[in-house]
Amino acid sequence: MNFAREYSKVITVDYFVFGNLHCAGDYNMGEGRRAIFLGEWIVGPTYAALKKDGAMELRRYGSFSSTGECQG
Repeated sequence: MNFAREYSKVITVDYFVFGNLHCAGDYNMGEGRRAIFLGEWIVGPTYAALKKDGAMELRRYGSFSSTGECQG
């Protein structure tokens, strides 16, 4: 998140997408910016989808009960 905050001070960015964190999450950074953490693929597989209207959302793959989201 520190990288995203610092980078967005210089360059206008709508979304930061990070992988390999093992915790899925979608965080509002304010001013229309969001940071999306893709999580992991084994226990609670999640992925980001960019919709036709330009909105991005974090989705869960298949019928898994866990989203792989971290607590706290």
